[in-house]
Amino acid sequence: MARGRPRTFSDDVLLAAARSALVDHGYHEVTMDEIARRAGTSKQTLYARYEDKAGLVTECVRQDCAAMADHLRSSYREVRGRSLHTQVRAGMFAVAEFAALEPERFQLVMQVDWPEKFTTLERLQAELADEIAASFTAGFPDIDPRRAVDLSALLVSLGWRTALQADGSGADRVAELAGLATGLTMHGLAGLLTASE
Repeated sequence: MARGRPRTFSDDVLLAAARSALVDHGYHEVTMDEIARRAGTSKQTLYARYEDKAGLVTECVRQDCAAMADHLRSSYREVRGRSLHTQVRAGMFAVAEFAALEPERFQLVMQVDWPEKFTTLERLQAELADEIAASFTAGFPDIDPRRAVDLSALLVSLGWRTALQADGSGADRVAELAGLATGLTMHGLAGLLTASE
């Protein structure tokens, strides 16, 4: 039987297999054998591209965090300049929307424990909060910039929590939770805007 050229595996295939295995088993339980099996390749192929499991997971998480951040930034840009209520509501929906569109990516980033998770999410939260704060201070120049950053970090956390709470429960539940989170945020913002006047 003639052997053809060896199959090649794209990083996307390998990362999708890693993501799936991590969501199913968690970081500590998943093995390179399991990831290779899901990718339809060998451990040798994995190790040719990634030094070890931590390196593979780090790349997977890096890409998934970037995808989530890109989705959120795109949503923020779409409503920039509109009413504050519209901006806040869009932000709350954006996280839940990403969770619905990319459930494995969202689960890996938010629900699976992996090395450096806290540090990575803290950095991502700070980046997103800085962008939201810049929008707040542009729209409301009387807001103390430091308070705007603090509030924005809380908004990012609340958006993530809203999406976790709604996980897989359907559009009506997402809308309900995003509405509650928006109402809570608007109440807090009213107090902040009043305090800054």
